[in-house]
Amino acid sequence: MFGKSASGVEFLTDWQIGDALMRIITQARQRLILVSPYNRHWGHLRREVAAAQGRGVAVRMYYRADEPSPSAEHDDVASIPIRMLHAKIYSNETTALITTMNLVEASATHSREVGLLIRDRKLLSEVAEYVESLLDTGSAVSENGSGAASAGMRSTGPPAARPVVRTATEIAEYIKASGYCIECREPKDFDLSKPLCVPCYTRRGRNGTHKVCHECGESHASHINEPLCSSCAAARHTAGV
Repeated sequence: MFGKSASGVEFLTDWQIGDALMRIITQARQRLILVSPYNRHWGHLRREVAAAQGRGVAVRMYYRADEPSPSAEHDDVASIPIRMLHAKIYSNETTALITTMNLVEASATHSREVGLLIRDRKLLSEVAEYVESLLDTGSAVSENGSGAASAGMRSTGPPAARPVVRTATEIAEYIKASGYCIECREPKDFDLSKPLCVPCYTRRGRNGTHKVCHECGESHASHINEPLCSSCAAARHTAGV
């Protein structure tokens, strides 16, 4: 159960992820960090974030730069666009949750998810350092798609422009990104020519409609010859890969 691990690290699955997320928000007293590439916040989540702000908690959200900013759903929340963000990290001053779950209601209520709940101080420090590194590596962008974002900025206006991948190194890193089996959603190497894992390919073959996008893992009517959702396909077209 939540917070009972003697080692300071606990393995969570499915419904436990959403429960842990809400406890992190409701127990925050100083700071709340929400790192999620994809954000479609539901009513309960919005209310608890607002309540945290009302307690004086400093709330900061990181999201994928080619996706809509979550700031439209919240008042006075610092929202920071990050290029190629795929990590999902939710933390307060005492606890961090590293998980597969995006801040999307369908993921919280229906998807099969896993996560590690961390209370160990050394690991919490390392998680915090990683989150801060998102601002230091050039991944953070301003709303016009260029320059580093400050830690206290708040995104306003239209979503940030999709990043343009120009160098061979950036293209290689883009292509090497982990993917998902379009049928069972298990992680697998990103390969547009082989978007099904071996068991699903053996069972289903090349025909039929599948369940998720090969790149982002979100629910989508995929096909083996068209394994990407419209957002991921457009991002790859913009990137020139």
